[in-house]
Amino acid sequence: SLEWQASVANSIAWNYIKTRQIDSALVYSLQSVDRYRQINTPSVFNYCVALESLGEIRALKGQYKESYGALALCMQLARDSGNEIVVGFTHYGMAFLRMQQKRYADARTHILACVPV
Repeated sequence: SLEWQASVANSIAWNYIKTRQIDSALVYSLQSVDRYRQINTPSVFNYCVALESLGEIRALKGQYKESYGALALCMQLARDSGNEIVVGFTHYGMAFLRMQQKRYADARTHILACVPV
């Protein structure tokens, strides 16, 4: 199924992040997000996990505008769904982006907004 393919692609992306192969991580992260977009009603939680991953990978590559776009969509979906856990980890992704940009005050604001899990 598409959801299974999307989940596996996101897991592979994270394995590449762990080995610092960011270009390969980006390829699999984009595949994951694309698979979720092909599903009529994807799991908001799983889709947001993929979007947050993409946001972090883009931030690592210095693609800050694209990173923010993925994270902003993730935050919108999370808030619309009312899922506070997803909102929390999206704040973590936003904090990560702001840290990469050396915008520490903004990062702190997002860290304080994270929901303890």
